[in-house]
Amino acid sequence: MDIQNTEISGLYIILNQTHSDERGKFREWFREETINEHVGSNFHPKQANISLSNRGVLRGIHYSVSEIGQSKLIICAVGSIIDVVVDLRLGSPTFGEMKKIELDSKSEMTLFVGAGLGHSFLSKEDGTTIIYMQDEIFSPKQEFGINPFDPSLNIDWPIFDYILSQKDTNAPSLQQRIESDELPKFKI
Repeated sequence: MDIQNTEISGLYIILNQTHSDERGKFREWFREETINEHVGSNFHPKQANISLSNRGVLRGIHYSVSEIGQSKLIICAVGSIIDVVVDLRLGSPTFGEMKKIELDSKSEMTLFVGAGLGHSFLSKEDGTTIIYMQDEIFSPKQEFGINPFDPSLNIDWPIFDYILSQKDTNAPSLQQRIESDELPKFKI
């Protein structure tokens, strides 16, 4: 595993090696000790999820205000996505900044999205399948969202016939979340 820092602290791109032969392919995408050693975290998965999306499905921007945070390890198993991570941690030196990363089933990339970062993705193909593990159980009372089309975030989404949930369509802006004190705090 080659773990790379990004401009946003807590967001890492992990390059995994794929082994191929006449039978197919094999790739290791998670090894707890290696991840924790590089990201300076104690990532111990407590929940694993599979998200299946059609072309144009836009999910997020989602985040948790859990006291211990909620980190995610994400891989695209089928299809392709445009993944967007936004720093939503009040007090962070990169607060409000975002990083756009293309993931697909052919790439050897995994994303580690640290606690307090907002996560969103756009499915570019029917049947796109995302697998992710998180180190905190989903808690509806601690889960929030920000509208992915909030102009203050300046996310340059490609043109699609978007499909969003009502929750994501009606999600407030970043400024509204700041005013309602519903954002995570930056922890050093």
